[in-house]
Amino acid sequence: MICCDTGVTIMARPPGKKKQHHYLLSGAGKALTLSRLVFSISSQPVSLLQLDEVDAPLDDANVGRYARIVKEMSKRVQFITFTHNKIAMENGRSITRR
Repeated sequence: MICCDTGVTIMARPPGKKKQHHYLLSGAGKALTLSRLVFSISSQPVSLLQLDEVDAPLDDANVGRYARIVKEMSKRVQFITFTHNKIAMENGRSITRR
């Protein structure tokens, strides 16, 4: 994945697969890889992370995993999450609607 034309290239190796360019990953693979990257970077002190429809390409099992990670990390970091996924919403602490 090339980030913002900065010359930074990210290679991903999902469990059980060989290292490959991001364009060979499925939509869910891209979402999970980027989520893992953001979560690993955020192990440094940050006060707020905004996640916008990160869970959209995920199946229910992976949304559950994603939601558990967000819930665990929310002990240290505040999240603003935009989602339409029922599983993700059920795992949140509060819901705001427009």
